[in-house]
Amino acid sequence: MRVDPDVTRYLAVKVSRSSHNQQRNVVYRLSHWTNFLLAKGKEIRRATHDDLLDYLDALCNATNPVTNRPYAPGTIRQRLIAVSNFYEIGKRLGWNLPYQEQQRVPKNIRFSNGFSIRPIGTESAKMSLVPRRALDRVRVLEPQLVKQLLNELGPDDGKEGFQAESRSRNRLIAEWLLYCGLRIEEVLGRDLDLTTDRHPGLTVSQFHTLPTNPKKPFDHSPISVIGKYNKARIIAVPNWLVLATKEYIQGERTQSTCHLPRNHEFVFVNGIKAHRSHRGKKLSIRRYQAIFSQACIRAGLCRKNDDCKNSLATHSPHDLRHTYAVMTYFAQRSIGNVEPWKLIQSQLGHSNLRTTTDTYLQFVSAYSKWEFAYQTSSTRILAGLIDG
Repeated sequence: MRVDPDVTRYLAVKVSRSSHNQQRNVVYRLSHWTNFLLAKGKEIRRATHDDLLDYLDALCNATNPVTNRPYAPGTIRQRLIAVSNFYEIGKRLGWNLPYQEQQRVPKNIRFSNGFSIRPIGTESAKMSLVPRRALDRVRVLEPQLVKQLLNELGPDDGKEGFQAESRSRNRLIAEWLLYCGLRIEEVLGRDLDLTTDRHPGLTVSQFHTLPTNPKKPFDHSPISVIGKYNKARIIAVPNWLVLATKEYIQGERTQSTCHLPRNHEFVFVNGIKAHRSHRGKKLSIRRYQAIFSQACIRAGLCRKNDDCKNSLATHSPHDLRHTYAVMTYFAQRSIGNVEPWKLIQSQLGHSNLRTTTDTYLQFVSAYSKWEFAYQTSSTRILAGLIDG
């Protein structure tokens, strides 16, 4: 993998606000861009906007060597954003990169695979690869499918015949995503950055010091979470979810971590049935994504893979965050809140209200047929109401 010196300087600028995984991904994406330019006989400093369009066209028609399938739209989009961010920050720091001066972003370019590129903002060089149908970008689960998926991840408290302790943990994580609108890394946490001891993820100490009234399970408690770029925000969490998490910490988590010489603060850990070398350690995001995919397949939320007999899950943990936004809108409207977007923006951690409305406003009308089902299902918990 070839890394240009300019890329090294870029990473030095970016290191203070990025995790190790983000830095590694940026290095890989910019290395891929550099190799593409070398094949064309160009240096990274001499690239033009036409080169970026050629790169985009090549990605749209190439096969991913890892999966032997066409590149996913999300993969292409992330590579374009990494390249554009590199030149944008380079120009801001006076690196004298010619790319910014020569670029002319067309307002609408269509490709044969059904995607287009468009500029974001007026002066920004970021490029976004978006599908023609914006509804394809966000996947929302209807109420009945939400219940099926949660049941596959783990039954409700109090049901008998429940032996696998890990399923209780798996459902609990999904409920944090679904009923609070968190990102998966805001629940499970990432590795610590080199430059800061703050990291995303729920911590045990948060729950030790959090007073919760068990007699009012449908009230909400404030909890601080750390999201993208180490930005902290306060979210509202149903008391019943806080109490369930405390029970997990005092029960399964304590049993799983008791053998560790030094305990850690991450709430969700590998269960007691995990291998001893992994038992009690932080549950990885990748591991939970695999668990979630299997639950989707068992719930029928899957499609057949054309290349093999295996089924592929059609939803990811992040879809529960999208579902939260739509459910909360209907739940808040049912109790008389005519403008619930500010609440949703605060919970999701969007810095701009327009980001929230642009992403989810279309779903309010697209999924209005589910409004009654949302209001009469367990999602009424989101509004602090007890099911009737």
